[in-house]
Amino acid sequence: MIKKRVSIIYVLLFILNGFAQENSFNEQDFFRKINESYYTLKSSGYKNMSAFISSLKFEKFAQEVWKNKEVFPLQLMWFRPKKLYLSERGVPSFDKSKQKEYRDLVEGLKQQLKGILVDLSMYYITGLYNSIPDNYTLRHNEQAVQITYETGKGPDLTKTKHLFGYNGLLLETQVIYPAQNKIILVFPAFRLVKTKWLIDGWQVQTSINGEIVNGFEIKLESALINNIWVPVNIIISVKKAEDPENTYYDMLKLRNVLFNQSLELVPSNNY
Repeated sequence: MIKKRVSIIYVLLFILNGFAQENSFNEQDFFRKINESYYTLKSSGYKNMSAFISSLKFEKFAQEVWKNKEVFPLQLMWFRPKKLYLSERGVPSFDKSKQKEYRDLVEGLKQQLKGILVDLSMYYITGLYNSIPDNYTLRHNEQAVQITYETGKGPDLTKTKHLFGYNGLLLETQVIYPAQNKIILVFPAFRLVKTKWLIDGWQVQTSINGEIVNGFEIKLESALINNIWVPVNIIISVKKAEDPENTYYDMLKLRNVLFNQSLELVPSNNY
């Protein structure tokens, strides 16, 4: 996966470096496309959603300890328009000797999910339009549209570049951390559902000091629940530069997905 993206990166960088303004471009129409063309949870009409969370790794532990892999240690809650809460659920009692293994698995699952939610929020929960701040800069040519913006200051400065087609479809995102000399490239994949693009997954490549250090791919398996497409399986595959021969896999599972429920908030668990 790391190697096959190299040629694509060169092509996209060529496009990014070749921008010239075209008088026929209508910026308001372009942003309208971004706002209206993506399938988002926010536009579903529901006020909240909840789901139980587990993973293949945790299922193995649950099968060994409780002889039942259908144990879900986490719950994810979304409240319109963009509040996310992640909380731990109660599980059956188990031997204290397994406590450390349990905690390691749960904390690892939390970190996986929080990392995925950064991109999933932008692509699916609230949408790309709402992720672009007012201090953006827009450039375009006959091939593509580039939107850039900065957040943070000093060592926390982050530069983001989105590359779109003229139809509003996102092709690539670059996230640049100058203080760390780090660049993260994200290549999303969407599929058309009637008139809107639904996120199917994305590939991520991280480089430091110009050298690729790792890459991973997220694939989403979505199901239609209450007439809403929901990513019920999140398949993760990871490659590391120091171990290029091996790929590491896991899958997160969202189950018992419910909408418009009476949910109790725990502020300390606000994602």
